Amino acid sequence: MTYIFQKGVSSLYLDFSNVEEVSSAVLGLLLYKKMAYQKQGVTLLLINVNPQIQKILKILNLNGYLLL
Repeated sequence: MTYIFQKGVSSLYLDFSNVEEVSSAVLGLLLYKKMAYQKQGVTLLLINVNPQIQKILKILNLNGYLLL
C-alpha cells in the first residue's frame, strides 16, 4: 500500500475477469481498502466483473461505489 502512495498512483483497477465468486469477507476487505485508498487520494475500482457479481453488488447498493 505504501508503494502505491509513494509512486503517486491516482487510480487502482482490480481486474475481476477471472473471479467467479466473492465472499462477504472479500467484499468487506474491498470496502475497507476503498476507504483507506480514498483517504490518500487513490481511487479503487473493479473492472471486468462478471454479471453474477455485478448483480450482488447491485443488490448491496455497491455497484456505483466499486464498479467502473
